[in-house]
Amino acid sequence: MFANPGRLRHVLVREMFFGSRYCSRQEWVKWQKYDACKHIGFMETHPVALRRDLLHKTRVETISTMIGSLGSDLQVLDVGCGNGALCRPLRQMGNQVTCVELPGVAYLTHRCGVNRIVAGDAENLAFASGSFDLILASEVAEHLWMPKLFFKEAYRLLKPDGYMIVSTPEGELSLCYDSHRHFFNKERIMQVVGTNFVLIQANYLKPNGNPTPTLILLLKKSSTSRNA
Repeated sequence: MFANPGRLRHVLVREMFFGSRYCSRQEWVKWQKYDACKHIGFMETHPVALRRDLLHKTRVETISTMIGSLGSDLQVLDVGCGNGALCRPLRQMGNQVTCVELPGVAYLTHRCGVNRIVAGDAENLAFASGSFDLILASEVAEHLWMPKLFFKEAYRLLKPDGYMIVSTPEGELSLCYDSHRHFFNKERIMQVVGTNFVLIQANYLKPNGNPTPTLILLLKKSSTSRNA
């Protein structure tokens, strides 16, 4: 760690200012805001590195293909949209995209060219029930305090024939990232969503230098849920 001053500085800041991040949801969200701002800032200042990130490129292509198979002119909610990298191709496909990012982070997404964004909380989304055809959660669930609350909100917000796409690092090694509170595989996600969703498609992306592969699931809102 002493050979990597940037990493040492990160750990010192984390423990000095966010040492109680696991003690309460409020403290965890503060840590997420700080980490998200740093991450988006890095992507803004290192565009070449981002373009060369094969996993990022493949994830965007895979999700775009999934959404393309569902049609166009969809009402899409992108939760935890980060720098808005997925919003651009979705808009170009003719969809209406609404983005949600944490208060204190959303203004960074505006800087990246997203034209409709709401500052909000993934576990308590301020939209009317049945508002969206598709909800996208790319690299989100592992960051949440209680992912089950988000998945319940997603069920509520989707139209009766709506879909959800979830992208997440697969496996316990995901916890090597200090901004991750949970880890998932296909079985764990299906356990959390219960009977609210049915699995339509599962894709696995190679790690390409990352600690874990990436899991991308296309789920459809169930018409026979017992958990609503």
